[in-house]
Amino acid sequence: MRLVIYDNNPGPGLGNAGLRLSWKVWAWKQLQTKECDAVFAANNWFDAVSWALKHESITWIQYWGHGSNGAVYCGDKALKPTDLALLRGKLKRDAYIWFRSCFTFKTIWGREFALSVRKHTGVKVAGHTKLIGLTQPGLQVLKVTGDAAWDDFKGKSIWCFQSKLPE
Repeated sequence: MRLVIYDNNPGPGLGNAGLRLSWKVWAWKQLQTKECDAVFAANNWFDAVSWALKHESITWIQYWGHGSNGAVYCGDKALKPTDLALLRGKLKRDAYIWFRSCFTFKTIWGREFALSVRKHTGVKVAGHTKLIGLTQPGLQVLKVTGDAAWDDFKGKSIWCFQSKLPE
């Protein structure tokens, strides 16, 4: 299963309404073009993880939402990497989790977050060190083994419509 989850409650204001709409459009575009198998609009992390737990043999999970250095949010709550440990038995051996959010893997906090997610899920994790939008620069990937030793000012740049994590 290829799953897309997006933040359905990113906060007040016209800017956040626009972001929610763009996340919804990108997620549903992936569903309609069969680039993913299921989409969920999450209001909080409990709902997001509970929904993902309903699926077997997860190939990848993309999460679209707000981020900051070492954090990713659903609504106004930051994800605790320990909450993802429940998914460990549902994720395929070569699965990955991709945080499509601004700055999540930036600075020492971002690298520690990436290592913690990997520790609790046992899979490859990806995230960005820069502000993302139509283009999504600063993509960093932490493989199942290895260090989180990337340069915050480097990383791959992709288009938001790209649904598969680049090699």
